[in-house]
Amino acid sequence: MSFSPAASSALAALALSATSAAQLPSVTELISVDAGSGPSNFSSWTPAISGDGSIVVYLSGASDLVAGDTNGVDDIFVHDRGTGITKRASVSSSGAQANGKSSRCTISRDGRYVAFESAATNLVDDDTNGDPDVFRHDLVTGATIMLSRNLGGEIADQGASWVALDADGSVATFSTLSTNFAPADPTGRDIYVRDFGAGTLERITIGLGGQQVDNNCYDPVLSDDGRFVAFTSQASNLVPGDTNGSPDVFVFDRVLGTLERVSVGPLGQQAASDSQGPSISADGRFVAFQSRASVGFTGDTNGAFDVFLRDRLAGTTIRVSTALDGDAGSGISHDPSISADGRFVAFGSWAKDLVVGDVGGFYDVFVFDRQNGVNTRRSPAQSGSEANNHSKTPALSADGRTVVFESVATNLAGPDTNGWQDIYLHEFALAPAPTLVGNGVGGFLDLAAGAPLTVSASLDPGDYFFTPAEWWVWAETPFGNFWLTPSLAWLPSALPVPTLWAPIVPLGPTSILTGALLPAGAYTFRFGLDLGLDAQLAPLWSDSLEVTVGP
Repeated sequence: MSFSPAASSALAALALSATSAAQLPSVTELISVDAGSGPSNFSSWTPAISGDGSIVVYLSGASDLVAGDTNGVDDIFVHDRGTGITKRASVSSSGAQANGKSSRCTISRDGRYVAFESAATNLVDDDTNGDPDVFRHDLVTGATIMLSRNLGGEIADQGASWVALDADGSVATFSTLSTNFAPADPTGRDIYVRDFGAGTLERITIGLGGQQVDNNCYDPVLSDDGRFVAFTSQASNLVPGDTNGSPDVFVFDRVLGTLERVSVGPLGQQAASDSQGPSISADGRFVAFQSRASVGFTGDTNGAFDVFLRDRLAGTTIRVSTALDGDAGSGISHDPSISADGRFVAFGSWAKDLVVGDVGGFYDVFVFDRQNGVNTRRSPAQSGSEANNHSKTPALSADGRTVVFESVATNLAGPDTNGWQDIYLHEFALAPAPTLVGNGVGGFLDLAAGAPLTVSASLDPGDYFFTPAEWWVWAETPFGNFWLTPSLAWLPSALPVPTLWAPIVPLGPTSILTGALLPAGAYTFRFGLDLGLDAQLAPLWSDSLEVTVGP
């Protein structure tokens, strides 16, 4: 048996003499700092982050984060990592501090607008409903507006909560019990979308046949362009066949006017228990969520929330919080946050079997890489050892390389002696992403007998550009293993044979097998990289393509 080599020398051109390499360092920093850059005097919670990772917004009860904080309630703060300056966002347009508690904050992807919920009555002039409302604060102009108004300008008669923004802050969504937003609106909690560009206010939670939803809808999030709205609902009449009696996660398409349940299993089966907490990718394709249900996956015996990722385009669902043995993690996992492209998902977990060496007994923050199916812990101590207390509630930057989270650990970054929960940021090197596709398809491919197969490899170097590495490309076949050489010939060998030693650089789609006619059987192609440079097969980053050729 032999493979037909591709007529290309792209890999051979990369070969060079490489001697040693190490993984790039990561950085952890304290975000909730006082004026002297030390720990604050009270706890901080629920951070969010701008797309480029430069601005962090969070909730805090501390009084020493900014000057003049004398209101004695939780406020929303914004920390600019570039300038080191912290500002308060839960203020009126004139800068007056809020006279009531604020909560549930978020920030637009471009870092200009902060949205939040507040019980304060003095952030705008006519707030007289006596309920918490949702607001948007402009970090450039300092203007604060109330989002929870109807098109006539009336404020919500029962307040609002769970606010989210699109990428530039021009579209906002929130949940409300108010009855003065839509005709014949009952007292159930609905999701509304305010589009400042279009001048519209739209209720998106409408039941089948135009009827009112029969239960609450909440926790909405938006795609970057504001087209897709993901949310949680206990309603049973949003889509046909919703008979589980549990909260589900849905996505509404504002352009097509369609609604889809996304908290489903790999075969579309409905979850048998609670699903909630959506996070949506920039284009609306991927939705991460947490669920107590196994949604069709085996080995789920933890009886707790796990984190899942739904690909709306491919119609697939994968479990993110998966243990090293392939089963569900040993403890609860929750609060997913997805990167813009849907490659990375951050989440908090008490599971101890998601990574090797997790023996601390605390909640940790993990980031899942959809490209290679690997979880990495991202709440380490400053020394690289384990954190000495809980870390959770993460939020990811757009590229997935920066994660913010809350923690009561004291050994994450510098001396932390305040005894309160703080906000930390962990910035790490973006891993290389090797990719294999067969006949234009990644992952799995069923091939009819006699059909030709072309396999292509590509590589995004991430933050490891020009780092010396060991490249491995091989095929596991019914006839033994074959290893790709720099000349793109396939060498049969029972022992591992490195393809080449070369720097990690971008590789466009390069054919490594062209028009091959393979005998019936199962074939697995693999493309991996490691930094060992020792001819030992131990890829740090890899991708695989499984091909089944019919008889």
